[in-house]
Amino acid sequence: MKKRTSRPMPAWLCWALGIAAIPAVTLVVLTLQKGSVAATLEHLSANPVLYALNLWPIAATLALAFCLFRNVFYSISFTTLLWGLLSYVNLIKVNSRGDPFVPGDILLLTEGIEAVGSYQLDLQLGKLALLLGLCLVLLLLGIRFKTPKPRWFLRLGGGVLVAGAFVLTMVFFYPDQKLYEGLQGPSRTNVPAVFDAFGFPYCFLHNFNLYPVDKPEGFDAQTAAGYEDAYRLEQSAPEEAPNIIMIMCEAFTDLPNLDAFTYGEEDNPIAAYNRLAADPGTVSGHLIVSNTGAGTANTEFDVLTGMMTNKLSPATSSAFRVVHRNTDSIPRMLTQAGYRTFFMHPGQSWFYNRESVYSYLGITDQVFREAFTREDYLGDWISDAAFLRVLEESLEARQGDSPLFTYAVTIQNHQAYTYGKYGFTPEPPATELALSDAATQYLSVYFKGLKDSAEMLEELTKFLNRQEEPYLLVFFGDHQPNLGGGFLAYQELGLHYSNPTTTEETLAAYEVPFLIWANDAYSGDLPAQAAAIGLSDGDMISSHYLGALTCQLAGFQGFDGYFDYLNDLRLQLPVYSVYGCRLTDGTWTDAIPQALQPLEDVRWNWQYYRLRVQKE
Repeated sequence: MKKRTSRPMPAWLCWALGIAAIPAVTLVVLTLQKGSVAATLEHLSANPVLYALNLWPIAATLALAFCLFRNVFYSISFTTLLWGLLSYVNLIKVNSRGDPFVPGDILLLTEGIEAVGSYQLDLQLGKLALLLGLCLVLLLLGIRFKTPKPRWFLRLGGGVLVAGAFVLTMVFFYPDQKLYEGLQGPSRTNVPAVFDAFGFPYCFLHNFNLYPVDKPEGFDAQTAAGYEDAYRLEQSAPEEAPNIIMIMCEAFTDLPNLDAFTYGEEDNPIAAYNRLAADPGTVSGHLIVSNTGAGTANTEFDVLTGMMTNKLSPATSSAFRVVHRNTDSIPRMLTQAGYRTFFMHPGQSWFYNRESVYSYLGITDQVFREAFTREDYLGDWISDAAFLRVLEESLEARQGDSPLFTYAVTIQNHQAYTYGKYGFTPEPPATELALSDAATQYLSVYFKGLKDSAEMLEELTKFLNRQEEPYLLVFFGDHQPNLGGGFLAYQELGLHYSNPTTTEETLAAYEVPFLIWANDAYSGDLPAQAAAIGLSDGDMISSHYLGALTCQLAGFQGFDGYFDYLNDLRLQLPVYSVYGCRLTDGTWTDAIPQALQPLEDVRWNWQYYRLRVQKE
């Protein structure tokens, strides 16, 4: 029998196939991603630059593959397989976690494979089979047809040129944040929708090292692994574990208490908060958070993990975007202690990637905007009154034999603070200062939201006092509000946020209040318990201590060495921020004292280990 030989192809046909394959493979990749390919193409048409940004990585991969394999069909097959599988993994991850596949996830490949066996995933096997079948057909065509093979030096030179060009685009185009923000499309906070709209190849490369976690200098994984045994205390828990509720209130501050305002005790917008904070049984103080004007999720991250957003990396602005794996946290620690966990936020589940991140932090019982109705809106946001109603209903529905840990986030007082927010003009701030019209507008609208938040808090305490089970309530703000460009309203109030001259003035922009309160059914004496763990009423601490402190105040230790360590570190370095420090004696300093640096080095190394190295 005569042996079948591969047929040669003319060079022009080889070039034509290669060029035609670029949009064809790109279309395959876009079809595999979640969402409608027609809708994606519509967004690409509205932003023509996206065509090039999605086609180029396919073209570069195809060219490099040809330089390596010397066969156009093999090259097309490899390119289709590589980018098709990446898009397929993105589809599965979005469907299962509500979070797109980014380059950093490649380092978690082992955990991803394990997750396939741990969760009931819709693996979309039909799409995977079609992809593999297409690649196999292309591979067989490569065996059947022989394509021209350029000389080695041409392939080497071409490969170097393509690789160099690709590196340049990765430096100047794909990470360009101004370009990314300027594209017409969905809110950039809805990252899965952005991937669907702008195309997987572009978005995948845009996210290359977009949210890095810097490795501490001299980091040693073995040393960090030993911290748990070295610092974990003997395990203990209270005889009666209280239900714990942490309410993080959007942009809540005690700004109306400034001397710049002339409010009386009862007409102060936060009168309800002040009454509760002044109660002899309440412990209150101030937090130094990671952001000012925005950054809600970063405060969540700091409080729930005990880690510091601003120590992740100077290039990382959103801490939740670095959470791609199960991560030790306050909810996970309390789960070990027998708690059930619950999260509630009257916003979209995709906002700040919360649905996915809270699952990684150990809370799968979650309630979002879907629990509310159109009547629950006050302007563009769910009102604090509606938030309280759904929270109370959720707590009643979750009563059980084991205690409940709840973390809830409000949204009514979210910016912008313009008169159009509520459809009416709130009362102007009570002050003798000659404020500009703009500052008056911002403060009027913002104080309206503060009043509603404070009254919601007071009503919540009344509800909790009607319960037979013990409750420990922690209420705090996430960040100060944005009251005009250049800190306009703050400047007019005499606050030096835009031109601070001292560390105290610098940190003032990051200061928010907190209070800890217990209902009548709680048997403990909060002030006495706080004093026993070194917390005085009116103290100022960094937000990354708050979760650990709450658990210590409730009577828990020895369940997680990192939180035990934080509770000890708080007594020696109560305020530590990249913006400055406040020491135990009240001294402000712009840098951590040298004697305390080794303590922070342990915390920072441990943070990196827990976030990037530690296995479950």
